[in-house]
Amino acid sequence: SFPCDKTNTDVSNRAACAPPWNQNQFGFTLGGPVFFVPKAGGQRKTFFFTSYEGYRLRRGQASRSNVPTAAQRRGDFSQNLLTRTTVADVLGRTFRQGQIFDPLSSRAVTDASGRTRYIREPFVNNIIPLSRFDGVAAKMMQDAAFVPSPNAPGEMSSNGNNAYNFLDGRSRKDDWNQVNLRTDHQLSNNDMIFARWTITNTSTFSPNAFPGFATIGNQRNMNGTLSWSKVITPTTLNEMRFGYMGWFELNAAEDHLAGLD
Repeated sequence: SFPCDKTNTDVSNRAACAPPWNQNQFGFTLGGPVFFVPKAGGQRKTFFFTSYEGYRLRRGQASRSNVPTAAQRRGDFSQNLLTRTTVADVLGRTFRQGQIFDPLSSRAVTDASGRTRYIREPFVNNIIPLSRFDGVAAKMMQDAAFVPSPNAPGEMSSNGNNAYNFLDGRSRKDDWNQVNLRTDHQLSNNDMIFARWTITNTSTFSPNAFPGFATIGNQRNMNGTLSWSKVITPTTLNEMRFGYMGWFELNAAEDHLAGLD
């Protein structure tokens, strides 16, 4: 069991809460003679059968992800510097681990053995100037629809990177509905026909990590059958059957399928 006090706002230290799980399956069946078809020879010759089954699942999911902090969105990675230092480079310089270097500052130097080495200059205070941001990346950082802002304090990992500062608890959804229709008719003592039609609609929602990036799936499966059975002799039976099957599926991100069915 998961003892849980949802009134306790200390989500980091309180007892774990079990994610919600709601599953329902339901349906019905109905069959019998078709009364509006006249009797033949004093007996009912036509019968029908129908059924419906529905399924609904809502399953809570919890995910922890990493997103840039407000400072990192401004290019400030100073909080990611560790106290540990790197080994000395060819010029004898050491840097705090987590230091970011300017890729445009690469230059060649010669070490003590006469070999050519390449070094880069660090960004001062581990801050990348906004002028160095790619235009597309800068707009993405400003739009929470692409990269959401942290919604949890998170923690600092041993390598200096922030971790688990975005929590998502949206539920997974699985819905499907199935309908079956069938009718049987006896043409004569030697002839029987039947027709059946089945349709199944399925809709799924998988939250994934961030809102807007969930996966939505829509499926429709249809199949039908027509059959004619004829007794030719007491030892010979012939059956002619026609079948159809259709499968239609559409899967994509939720922001792409919004409003589509």
